Amino acid sequence: MTVIETAALSENSARFLELLSEIPESASATTIDNLDPETKRQIFLFGLRVEVIGYMVFHGLVDVQTVNDLAGGAILSFWSRAKNWSEERRKRTGHDEFLEWCEWLASQITQYRAIRPYTPAYLRSAGRGRSPIGPGD
Repeated sequence: MTVIETAALSENSARFLELLSEIPESASATTIDNLDPETKRQIFLFGLRVEVIGYMVFHGLVDVQTVNDLAGGAILSFWSRAKNWSEERRKRTGHDEFLEWCEWLASQITQYRAIRPYTPAYLRSAGRGRSPIGPGD
């Protein structure tokens, strides 16, 4: 949990998610390339954080359900905006591994959600009758 929190849910990531909302889904590589240097840097850094998480899921260090619950929406949102840019960069540089684990993880989350549609936590807990307060509190 600490690694996921550090990798994807840091203060910098929260600021980045705000910036992400300004980039259209399915953005072209040119759209991202034309952003200011700091925003491009933030995109790159967030992608690297997601790379670490994807690698951890692939090797069984954390399961896809946990990642989906904690950051699935952010990861899918990121990838929907960075995919074309990433693919273009791979072609341009010849480095097919650029954001490979990010792409893999987004695919895994998409597959997971196809089988188990996402239900927000506040609806899940209400449906199960769970309370954070223990008996007798």
